[in-house]
Amino acid sequence: MREEGEKVISERVRLFVSPSTAAVALLGRSSNGWESWKAKDGRTLDEVKRRRVGQ
Repeated sequence: MREEGEKVISERVRLFVSPSTAAVALLGRSSNGWESWKAKDGRTLDEVKRRRVGQ
């Protein structure tokens, strides 16, 4: 992976089994991916995906 401004670019395709695993790979520390990943409007992945399903 390499930084390009505020973005991190992966040099190869990577598949992760969960949002948390992807966040750990990017951040290099433990992380709750459901809370770490955010949409442009600031909503977390949890708010966008999981809570929508429950409504």
